[in-house]
Amino acid sequence: MKTTLEIETLIWQHLAGSALKAALTGGIYKMQRPSNSKVEDVVIVSLPVNNLALQGAVVNVNIHVPDLPVRANEVTGGQPHHTRLQQLAAQAIGILQDTWDEAGEWTWDVQQQNVFKDDEGGGHFVNIRLEFYSINS
Repeated sequence: MKTTLEIETLIWQHLAGSALKAALTGGIYKMQRPSNSKVEDVVIVSLPVNNLALQGAVVNVNIHVPDLPVRANEVTGGQPHHTRLQQLAAQAIGILQDTWDEAGEWTWDVQQQNVFKDDEGGGHFVNIRLEFYSINS
């Protein structure tokens, strides 16, 4: 049986060896982002995995991007860095789409994607939702 920790590690290894890692100003992490990070980071979080013959899980790959500073009406605020969010999302989806291991025992594919405001860390993040499947041996 694959655990959520093993699934996160498989996806982390896949991304850590990719061009996405080089494109980021920050790092790629499992489960949580470093406190007070103000750079571009990827965080991989697996939701519960079942214990059926064909295991299934949903995994979130979140790409955090700081907002662009904008000054309007003598107040400085932030706006989503749309261009950078779009660039990193396209790159990540290309890397994550339809991935299989060499033995054919597990696979994942992109299920959906969306952008959210990051209320805790500031900025915005692209959420790429993966469907993960593994043969339970």
